[in-house]
Amino acid sequence: MKFQEKVQGMNDPRGSIWRIWDLHVHTPISALNIDFPADFDKYATILFQHAVAKQIAAVGIADYFSAEGYKKLREILDDEARLTELCGDEVAEAAQQILFIPNIELRTNTIVRRPDGKDSRVNFHVLFSDEVTPEQIEEDFLWEVKFTAEGTPSGSDEMWPLTIRNLKCLGQRLKAQHQPFANKSDIEVGMMNAVVDHGEVSKILEQKRSIFGNRYLLAVPADEDLSECSWDGQGHLARKVMIQKSHMLLSANRGTREFGLGLRHPSVAEYIDEFKSLKPCVHGSDAHDEAHLFTPDDRRFTWIKADPTFSGLKRILREPDSRVFIGPEPPALERQRNNTTRYCNMLTFQKEPDSKLDEHWFSGDVPLNSGLVAVIGNKGSGKSALADSLGLVGNSPHESHFSFLHPQKFRRLRDRKAEQFRVALHWLSGDVESSKLSAPVDSTSVETIKYIPQNYLETICNEVAGGEDSEFDKELKSVIFSHVPNYERLECDSFDELMAFRTNETHEHMALLQRKLRGLNERIITLNERLTDEHREALQQQLKHKQAELAAHIKAKPDQISPPDKDPAVEDQNAKLAAEIERIRAEVEKLDATLVETTARNKQALRREALAKKLKAKLENLQHTFEDFAANCSECGELGIELKDVVTFEVRLAKIEEIIADALLESHELSRKLSKDEVGTPAHAKKLHLAKAKELRRTMSVANQRYQQYLEDLVKWEARRKEIEGAPDKPESLANLKAQLEELQKLPTELVAVKEDRTATVRAIYQRIDSLAQMYASLYSPIEKAIAGNPLKDRGLEIGFKVSIVPENFETRLFGLIQQGRRGTFCGVEEGQKKLRKMMHEADFSVTQGVEAFVEAMDEALACDLRDDGKPLVRITDLVKKGTKPVDVYNFVFGLEYLFPRYALTWGNRTLDQLSPGERGALLLVFYLLVDNDTIPLVIDQPEENLDNESVYRMLVPCIKKAKERRQVIIVTHNPNLAVVCDADQVIYCEMDKPGGNRITYTTGAIENPAINHHIVDVLEGTRPAFDLRDAKYKLVSL
Repeated sequence: MKFQEKVQGMNDPRGSIWRIWDLHVHTPISALNIDFPADFDKYATILFQHAVAKQIAAVGIADYFSAEGYKKLREILDDEARLTELCGDEVAEAAQQILFIPNIELRTNTIVRRPDGKDSRVNFHVLFSDEVTPEQIEEDFLWEVKFTAEGTPSGSDEMWPLTIRNLKCLGQRLKAQHQPFANKSDIEVGMMNAVVDHGEVSKILEQKRSIFGNRYLLAVPADEDLSECSWDGQGHLARKVMIQKSHMLLSANRGTREFGLGLRHPSVAEYIDEFKSLKPCVHGSDAHDEAHLFTPDDRRFTWIKADPTFSGLKRILREPDSRVFIGPEPPALERQRNNTTRYCNMLTFQKEPDSKLDEHWFSGDVPLNSGLVAVIGNKGSGKSALADSLGLVGNSPHESHFSFLHPQKFRRLRDRKAEQFRVALHWLSGDVESSKLSAPVDSTSVETIKYIPQNYLETICNEVAGGEDSEFDKELKSVIFSHVPNYERLECDSFDELMAFRTNETHEHMALLQRKLRGLNERIITLNERLTDEHREALQQQLKHKQAELAAHIKAKPDQISPPDKDPAVEDQNAKLAAEIERIRAEVEKLDATLVETTARNKQALRREALAKKLKAKLENLQHTFEDFAANCSECGELGIELKDVVTFEVRLAKIEEIIADALLESHELSRKLSKDEVGTPAHAKKLHLAKAKELRRTMSVANQRYQQYLEDLVKWEARRKEIEGAPDKPESLANLKAQLEELQKLPTELVAVKEDRTATVRAIYQRIDSLAQMYASLYSPIEKAIAGNPLKDRGLEIGFKVSIVPENFETRLFGLIQQGRRGTFCGVEEGQKKLRKMMHEADFSVTQGVEAFVEAMDEALACDLRDDGKPLVRITDLVKKGTKPVDVYNFVFGLEYLFPRYALTWGNRTLDQLSPGERGALLLVFYLLVDNDTIPLVIDQPEENLDNESVYRMLVPCIKKAKERRQVIIVTHNPNLAVVCDADQVIYCEMDKPGGNRITYTTGAIENPAINHHIVDVLEGTRPAFDLRDAKYKLVSL
């Protein structure tokens, strides 16, 4: 395989994936402490076999002061026949896919004190790109480096070029001068004692930029924990300079890693200011024998997420934290292995076999990285086509917001293009989901990809205040529910179901309070009506009329007639008749008293019957309520108890039914006594007496008849006078009217008391609503913990949740009850709306006092015309619409049925509706990236739309990078810089060839892939004027 072919093969179309790198493996050339076979072919065979077996992606061939070992390995790798002869076809082919780079280990003349108090020289590693030839390393670098071979008292030290021959000569000389070295080889002694100046090393590499520019990395070993080292001694500057000029640290120590990432400094910026850059830590086996080949201590493997190329290695300098992991396995790989149904592996497009469409459009496979995928390309290149296709096979519920697979675009019926193509999604599990591009999303299927089309995001932004039925409210509840631990979900399947379970009793209590409120409102309306001037005037007029009636009645008193003169002839007869009539009159008076008493008793019996029947109905309703409660009380069954063991309920109606029967019987008997037609009743007796008296009067003299008639008329007149004067409890009587007018003086006090009772009831209702809000708040506490450490916090972009009690549809419902064409506070459609909105804006629905103030203000606004400074009174009966009663308005305003606890996503102290459209869209994206607890793939179309570059960098970038740590994220963007600064694991470059039949091509790979990097630059150049080039962090990273 030629070199260029191998490099191309190392650029994985899946992008950057986790692989094991071992950048510190010695060869027999190292000489020091080596226990490899001296035969280099045998060593190479062992090396390749182990590397392939352990799936090593990249190897750093380390030798002291030499590239000779790397040179020999390169000769074998470049000789396919020799490689195959040594290893066999399978191992040879696999070995050629492994990156081998030279790692020149130099011992410097710098000495530092270790934590154990001992001094030691610092080794310095130079890792070269595989594009640099061994000959260039030797001739243009190593041989340019000098080491001190010998000193003289009066002259300059003797400096020798760093060659193998010179190292052997040095060893030979030292062996002759120092007997303990005699049993070692010349090269071993030379390598043990030669030291170089790291400043000279850097200078040579810098001077030969045409050869080594961007083709080497410097690394310093840090066997000790640099975070624990004392920096107070004489070695402070020496250690610091070595670290400053190094690109990497060679260490697996956690403290050293945190030190290199600036986490042990007050801030990362201060660390960079002191040490010039963040330092990724890499670790190798430092193998000097076969047993340790690619087997670091404690399985502390170095995993690097990159193409196995030198450009991929350099990528860790830009992302020293997220691109390197030291340990048995990166958490991401374990997560993917345990959740294979939640990672897209490949998207495949295919034209239907029977298609006659001339246009090409889609075809082929699009591999997908399991981390962050950035889809880039110029406008109209097929980016949204890829995103919509993922949404289609991922059963996205937002199909109506698709921009490419839209009925007016690719799915236009008359063109019938969409039905000519099929898309298949291959999951990491091996499962495949397939669909025609024309097929609708199956609404009954489970959503397997969370797709946020740009149009959907705009819709959400426009209806964030839409209440409980809004799309975002549903999303919010779903996300909150996803954060609720399973043991707290109480076997409920959704947020609404859980809230219904936990709040049912609270709602029932509220219903009871609202029922009480309706009674209070009815009483208040009655009192208000009786306190009006019109009502008082009406009573006064009725009293005046009744007084006039009494005066007229008094004037109509029968003229007095004196008893007639006694006629001796008939005196005895008239006297007897008069006495009899008087007796009858007395008897009638007794009967009248009896009848009055009987009527009163009958009235009482009928009322007792009615009250008893009403009580019976209430008790029967209560019985039905309990029976319904018992039938639905599933808690007892789950708790393993009998309902009767905790509550007993019994309605005993016998006594009530006895009362009803007795009252009916009594009323029947009393009604019989009041009948004039039934013989033996008081009413019938009275009838007979009156008839007899009338008959007796006819037998009297004319004068006596007139006198008897006068007496009878006087009795009737007196009865009528008493009826007019009446009593306080007798309706429409003079005494009753006077009593009503006197009672008006007491009504304001009663009204105040009833209103206070109503206010207390409103307060109790609000307390129940507030308890609901507290239940809501308890459910989002897990989210608060989840976002407590969000990456935006340090950037002054605090995001959070709060539960607010907010009014919903109050304006619509109120104006559905009252007319705005009548005189009053809300008269006039626009003026009334403006007044009401002002009142609601000024109201504080978050506290009881605020709600009480609002309903009292509404009460005044309904009772008075607040447009007039004099606040003239208005009658609510004149305001209500046809079919609406005044009590309906009061029940609505004071019943608080328009107040609901609602979740609010906040940015700082501002809620969504207080943000600009751009801020709102950004916060919603942050919500999906950071707060959404789902782990299914997240696909976002153009997340940077409507955001300036600063907002993209400050907000989206850290959130996208955080989100990709726990789920697969695919972003479609016009801005390739977003792919770079987010450190996308894979870039998909989209391109459409319109002259070539609208052929869409998807080119995939890692950022470090030169071809992908070229595409990024091309797209960037096309959009460069849109970027703020002053921000150095927001520029394409050179590779």
